Amino acid sequence: APRQFTVSAELDAGIDVVFARLSTAEGMKTWVPMCRGVRFEHPGGRLAVGSIRYVALAGVVTAVERIVHVDAPQRLHYTLISAGIRIDRLIKHYEGVNELRALGSDRCRLDWSIHFACEGAMRPFEGLVRAMLRAVIGNMVDGICRELGGRRVA
Repeated sequence: APRQFTVSAELDAGIDVVFARLSTAEGMKTWVPMCRGVRFEHPGGRLAVGSIRYVALAGVVTAVERIVHVDAPQRLHYTLISAGIRIDRLIKHYEGVNELRALGSDRCRLDWSIHFACEGAMRPFEGLVRAMLRAVIGNMVDGICRELGGRRVA
C-alpha cells in the first residue's frame, strides 16, 4: 500500500525506553487514548515476527495487528488484521511502521508512518480516512510526548 503520511516527534527518552513503550502491553497502556487493554500472543514467548497484538479501545473496537518486522530498538512494523467490519470494509492493506533514531543517550526521534489504501467504492473516502488516521496517530504520538517529554516535529 502507498505511504500516506508520517507523524514525527523528538522525545526526551532513550531509544530503548521508547521502543519498550511502543512494543509492550504495559508500555502501550500509558499512551494509547481510550485504551481498555493490550495483549500479545508471541510465538516463542517474546515479541517477534508473527506476534499478534490486540488493542481494546473504548466501546467495542479491538484492533488486531500482526508484527511483520522487528529490529529492536530501531524499528517495529505491523499490519492491521482487523478493527471491526466497518473499518475493515473501508481500509485495506493498512501498515504502520515505527522507526526510532537515537539523538544522544537520552533522546530519540520517532517517525510513525502509515500505509493504506481505500479500494473500489471506498476510494472516494481515502482523503477523509487519511485525515482521520493522521489525527488518531497524531493523538497517540502526543500521548507519548506527554508521558516521556518531547514534542511533535512533523
